[in-house]
Amino acid sequence: MKISSESNAVYFGFIHGSCPEAMEWRKSLGEEATQSDAWRCCKRGDWLLWQWRRLPNNVRDATRPAIQRAIESIIARSIRRGMRLLRGCREPWVREWRYWARRWLSGEDRSQIASRVALDVALKAMMVVDRKTEAQKLTACDVAWKSAQAAVDIDEAWITISMDFYEREMRLQARDIHREIPEWPQEI
Repeated sequence: MKISSESNAVYFGFIHGSCPEAMEWRKSLGEEATQSDAWRCCKRGDWLLWQWRRLPNNVRDATRPAIQRAIESIIARSIRRGMRLLRGCREPWVREWRYWARRWLSGEDRSQIASRVALDVALKAMMVVDRKTEAQKLTACDVAWKSAQAAVDIDEAWITISMDFYEREMRLQARDIHREIPEWPQEI
């Protein structure tokens, strides 16, 4: 079934299996709200990426470069946050992760191989942190891991947040996505 850009927002959510929270939000837009309205009004980056993934393949492929640019902004913010949280930390894994982060931010190396190495390093660090006594370090590890995970896979980019930053980050991610794709993509 094809969904036009003027499809009802609630119907779009229903046929694509929106979560209950998203369905309530869609209903709050009013009966006349279109999917285009839902896209423009959405303030959550994870919901925007969810909607984008439901586009027909040809439209998704045509808008992939714009989404990639938005995702790169999201990843860069996550990396910068991770670097701030890791200030003063002298553990060996931090040096390795920072090396990747600097190369990624500069554009020198954004390869999946380098990102997978950073992901592995951060994951190993998370496994050795004492969760009871080192909450700040755990948050830093979490942010480091999530930024590397997003760099590995665009379709997992929404996880670049930490629960400590969740609501604010969702709004920032929505802003980044709306800058690149301000309107609901039309059939191409």
